[in-house]
Amino acid sequence: MEDSSSSSSQSVELDDRTTADIYNDLSGAPALDADVADEDAFYFEANTPLRKFGKYVLTNKGLIIGLLFFIIFCGVRVNPSDPRNVEQSLCIGITLLMIVWWFSNTLPIAITALIPIALFPMAGILSTAKVTAQYSNNIIFLLAGSFVVALAIEKWNLHKRLVYLILLKVGTSKKKILAGFMIVSAVLSAWMSNVTVALIMLPVVNTLAQNIQKSKRLGISTERLERAYLLAIAWACSVGGTFTPIGSPANLVTIRLLRSLFPTSPEISFLQWMGFTVPLGVLFLVIAYLYLAWRYFSLFGHVRKVDDSPTQVSSEQYALFDKDDDAAGDDDDQSDVDAKLLFQTKLKALGPMTIQEKIILADFILLIILWVFRADFVGGADHDCTTAYNCLPGWHHLFTHRLSFASSEAQGIYLEDSAITILLILPLFIIPDGKGKKLMTWEKTVTLPWNVLWLVGGGFALAEGIEETGLAQFLASQLSGLAGAAPALVLFVLLILVLIVANVATNIAIAAIIVPIFGAFAAQVFINPFFLVIPAAVATSYAFMMPTSSPINAIVFTSKKFDVKKMAKHGSVMTLLALALVWVSWCAYGQFVYKASSFEAWGNNTLLLDPPVDPSASPIPGASPPPV
Repeated sequence: MEDSSSSSSQSVELDDRTTADIYNDLSGAPALDADVADEDAFYFEANTPLRKFGKYVLTNKGLIIGLLFFIIFCGVRVNPSDPRNVEQSLCIGITLLMIVWWFSNTLPIAITALIPIALFPMAGILSTAKVTAQYSNNIIFLLAGSFVVALAIEKWNLHKRLVYLILLKVGTSKKKILAGFMIVSAVLSAWMSNVTVALIMLPVVNTLAQNIQKSKRLGISTERLERAYLLAIAWACSVGGTFTPIGSPANLVTIRLLRSLFPTSPEISFLQWMGFTVPLGVLFLVIAYLYLAWRYFSLFGHVRKVDDSPTQVSSEQYALFDKDDDAAGDDDDQSDVDAKLLFQTKLKALGPMTIQEKIILADFILLIILWVFRADFVGGADHDCTTAYNCLPGWHHLFTHRLSFASSEAQGIYLEDSAITILLILPLFIIPDGKGKKLMTWEKTVTLPWNVLWLVGGGFALAEGIEETGLAQFLASQLSGLAGAAPALVLFVLLILVLIVANVATNIAIAAIIVPIFGAFAAQVFINPFFLVIPAAVATSYAFMMPTSSPINAIVFTSKKFDVKKMAKHGSVMTLLALALVWVSWCAYGQFVYKASSFEAWGNNTLLLDPPVDPSASPIPGASPPPV
């Protein structure tokens, strides 16, 4: 990613360069002697427009490329036969503009997310009222409420206590610490912002490395330890964010957009979401642990020379570090003592658990219970808890039976998770903290990640524009080559596309784009929309190759323990593993958790067909008509 500081430093470097240097950079030619380049020096005098333009282009590539995309699609008509072709083309241009600016960090990410508010009404895509409503729906308030709970946990250091307790319980050998970091990161990321969890864990790794550095351990081993632990945290935070609907904003974006596209679709409950993502994530993390332990710690007891060490050392030094835990000798024993002492010292510094921590922990646990058991969880092939023989009814029935004025479908979603979240944060602002204030104060909410809320709103606005203009239907029809293929094969191809794009763009934006397109394609070929959308949306969080893949990767990259090549080397292995596991897991059990193995009437949304047709007709060659 580019930022303003890097851009300004780049400008200074250009000012200090010679004419020959600038000529070589702009032309891409081999290095020229200064006297040769001086023949063309009149092109590059300090105040010439050409040099100023060259400097501006070099330092604002993202801005210019994004604007070029927008300008091109202002004049190009991608779907001339559709009466909405102008709006569709403009929607593509605005979407590409935002993606490029997000990727290049031309503007702050949250500011880029506000572009639809300005441009969609002018382009005739959405009215101002409709586009601004995307930034204040129930999902936004669910996220905001969960962020407030997370801030309360951070304020009273409850998260640190949980981290050190788990690490001590798991063990303090280097392999056990690796497992401990992965467990802590995944568990916390399931209920808190995974970016926040990564920021919490980073100083723990740094402090641990500094303490081990002071022991008998070799300096080179400390570098390797840090790399292994940082990769473990990055991968576990990303995967842990898929465990629950609130773990990652992309999950909530997916759930809401599916409900918007298919209003009569079954509600996706916490238990149903976790029924697919938790087994998948646990399996992935176990394999990722084995990979890191083998790659860095000689899991199977043999000496493994690692080629990415920053310093050349002897084979004896490698062997000393690469010994198995059970036979590693004094150095490994010393590192175990260092780690255990560090964690115990940190935990002791927190003191005994306070009444404030206990109240917040109780509030948090109650919130989780209410989230998980609010909606019905129905087994078998039925979606209706009133007719299913194996149903775990949700507690929302305690309230919705009074809604005689609402339909059964409306009653089922009348009370949603956002209402519960807001209800449970109220006590935090009411209960005194014993120090003259409350457990949570409004001043503390200043640090609320408003940028994430705006980013999610921007994703909703993009998705609404793509759906409203008919662009989703048009783009879905371009996938007609997959019509008639087995749904599992279609899913595999789509997962490849998603994981390629997910490594260069934020998962929130990708989810906002793929859900309406894949949903429309599923409606056109009569595949259950859940079959394509759910695994594809989950896969957006399994991108590990580039620092731009996710904010978590970027945070780990800032530790300066990796370059892009090393991160891509390890990340490519994990991304390929994710492709295989997501696909196999969905085909093996995920489709049955969601009852998505066959097309159902709720997925027969004729508005998503291109063009809209009779439901009994097949809009794409090779597609089968829906069941009667």
